[in-house]
Amino acid sequence: MDYYSFVRPFSLIYAAELDTYAMLGNIIEEQMQGYGYTKWPVIMEEHVVRAVTNRLIYREIGQQAGDEELQSQRNRGFIYIDAILEQLSIYEASRDQYPTFAAFFPEIVATFEHMVETTTSNQAYPSEWTINDILNNTQSATIIVPTNEDNLTNQLYVHQQASELKSTYNPDVTTLTDQRALHLDLSQQDLIVFGTMEGNLWLTKHQDIFPFAITSENITADATYSGSNLRLHTSWHNPQNPERAIVIFTAQQADDISWSRWGRSSRLCNLRQRYLAPQGQLLERGRCVDL
Repeated sequence: MDYYSFVRPFSLIYAAELDTYAMLGNIIEEQMQGYGYTKWPVIMEEHVVRAVTNRLIYREIGQQAGDEELQSQRNRGFIYIDAILEQLSIYEASRDQYPTFAAFFPEIVATFEHMVETTTSNQAYPSEWTINDILNNTQSATIIVPTNEDNLTNQLYVHQQASELKSTYNPDVTTLTDQRALHLDLSQQDLIVFGTMEGNLWLTKHQDIFPFAITSENITADATYSGSNLRLHTSWHNPQNPERAIVIFTAQQADDISWSRWGRSSRLCNLRQRYLAPQGQLLERGRCVDL
């Protein structure tokens, strides 16, 4: 059976709703691009087709073969396959309620909605990460500094901030320029990134993945925070690997970026809203604004 032609009609029927969950594709964008899957509908269909295939392996070949195939798909970056497999098990056990796959497909759609909620919830990523947790692991920590800030003075200032953090925590941590980082596989690295969203080209490339936006007038996260001289210090997952961390020091203006307000063991604020990772803090000169 051509499972792609089997799944696609349903994905077209529910296309408008499925499109609202496209941020799930952003999270695994780089892995999917390696297979030529650049659009969220294709990424979604691939997850469903691979889950169906995996479920058939469990049924027709056995537990061990199914487990091996599942791990293989996880390793390839299809991180949502477990949730779909769980739903397929429900489908198999509830054929009286769902006589056809068409009748059940709304439950698949609802699964993607649930994954958006859990991926952006406080439980989605480790709440115990700190700067020193990352920097103390010299083999996996990497600092990325900008090369495209609005002027050389501000750029050197940001580099100085990164250098001071590095010398304070661990001089052996690797430092890369944004241009160099763009050409490397950093999927096994925990990252600490300095710079404005425009000044650090690595941040520029990945900015659509991060659940915040910065303009000259405001910072938007769970709400819009208006003002000038605002800076954001937050953590998220590494765009190349959701199991690795990234800590971002950014601001509306490069000369507002600073790391020194936080001591070695201080933890970041526990955010109440769902669009940022559980660690983060919005800062204004001289005071902290809890999100």
